[in-house]
Amino acid sequence: MIILRWHLLVCALFFAFPHCTFARPLRNLAVGDKAFSIDLKDDTGKIHRLSELKGTPAVIVFWRPEQELSHRLLGVIDSLAARFAKEGTAFLSIIHKPLPKGGFPENPLNSEIKILLDPDRIAYGTYGVFAQPTTIILDKDHKVFSLYASYRRGINETIEDDLRKVLGLEARKIKKKPKDILDPQKQTVNFARKLLKAGDVTGALALLEKTTPPKPSTDRVLIISEALIRLDRAKEARPKLEKLLLVDPKKPRTASIPNTIPLGKGKWAATLLGRAIMETDEFELAEAWLKEAITMNPNPLRARFHLGELYEKAGRKDEALLQYTTILKRTFKY
Repeated sequence: MIILRWHLLVCALFFAFPHCTFARPLRNLAVGDKAFSIDLKDDTGKIHRLSELKGTPAVIVFWRPEQELSHRLLGVIDSLAARFAKEGTAFLSIIHKPLPKGGFPENPLNSEIKILLDPDRIAYGTYGVFAQPTTIILDKDHKVFSLYASYRRGINETIEDDLRKVLGLEARKIKKKPKDILDPQKQTVNFARKLLKAGDVTGALALLEKTTPPKPSTDRVLIISEALIRLDRAKEARPKLEKLLLVDPKKPRTASIPNTIPLGKGKWAATLLGRAIMETDEFELAEAWLKEAITMNPNPLRARFHLGELYEKAGRKDEALLQYTTILKRTFKY
């Protein structure tokens, strides 16, 4: 088991990131290629064909109804559909199983977005979808203009810029922001991050603990917490992370990342809190936080590795091995 864990670390460091899904969202299609045909039904049984949209730019999204990342991306696509459908753009979204009963009662999708069902994953296989959500933008000749895997901050502006180019519209007007005045706290946090990345954990922690600003930034809290955990001071990190993640004292057994925290930092915080709780042998709660981090990430190597560690520590060897082998499979798949 120990040998397997070391192999896993090597694989994650040297293979995962150069071959990650963000670099190549689709296995069988690249920018400039002609899109494959799509013939799928919606939930009413009506067939929709990509060929029927000849001469019309299109946005195609592969997504999962139960995935938070997909929900966030669909919110972006929904907003763009409301503006660009009237400019002559088609919006197709593809899922492999029907929406939950009631669909999206809190935030129904724009009627311009066609939700198509692919239960046999024919389109998924033809396009070679690596991760979900994946967004494909096609020009008027249905050649791939751009590809994007997953969801990230600012993707709404990126997709909008692409659509404007495809449609021949005027470029988006960007408001010039005033030049940032160098923030001493931000400078300190950035330097501490570099120290932590370089392995100088003690130095990073000492630098940030020299001063305590009235409102510590999220990055400051996360870097301090990670440093404390690496220095075997997880008990000190836990309350900082619980405060950051707005853990309700009345419901301390609930694991949920609040929307007030940016997606990437929320995953980082949930992973760290899971690690901190694991040190006190509260395996059930630690498992909940690590799984919460995993649901927010299409390729969660770090959270899965720590979940494997948790299962090892709890004596659940088979489940630990499953996490490690899952990471290995995903790493070499890309």
